[in-house]
Amino acid sequence: MTERFDEAIKLALQLHRYQKRKGREAPYISHLLRVAGLVMEFAGESHQETAEDTAIAAMLHDAVEDQGGLATAMLIREQFGERVERFVLACSDSATTQDQPKKRPWRERKEAAIVNIQIAEPESRLIIACDKLDNLRSMISNYRVVGEQLWKRFHAGRDDQLWYFRGMIDALRNAGNCPVMTELEDEIKKLENLIQESDEKTNELR
Repeated sequence: MTERFDEAIKLALQLHRYQKRKGREAPYISHLLRVAGLVMEFAGESHQETAEDTAIAAMLHDAVEDQGGLATAMLIREQFGERVERFVLACSDSATTQDQPKKRPWRERKEAAIVNIQIAEPESRLIIACDKLDNLRSMISNYRVVGEQLWKRFHAGRDDQLWYFRGMIDALRNAGNCPVMTELEDEIKKLENLIQESDEKTNELR
């Protein structure tokens, strides 16, 4: 990594400084750092410049969606180049435009995100997969503490969340050549098993 990656961390800190993880006091930057770390871990023998661009995009993968829309995309392009901007935009399911100033409904956005996996570049798919992996791991950790109360932290409930993760994992598998698939499959099964165990205990008490 060169000083460009240092600048990506600085920009991520500026953009997400006051943002927290859903339902927690953890700074949002913790998620971005983990996703970038996973991307670097799973990138394999990528060309050095491409690998750094992918790591930079991983640090900034939520910047357009959460912190400024297409204006932020233009900033990323100016500072890090068209390729990084392209990778980030592929990770963004709700970038706003003048024609569409508001986010589309949750289900509509997620359906489009699943479809777009098929046309995404391998680097973007890797970032998306690592993002989902970290989100699943956080969900599992939180579910063990708060159980079914977890779903109140999100815009969609349990069934919709499981549908989305399963849809993304299936799309990533079908697109091929994603090194994170084993970990993703393991984590979604862990979450599903925890939910099943919780449901069984609830039914026993009735």
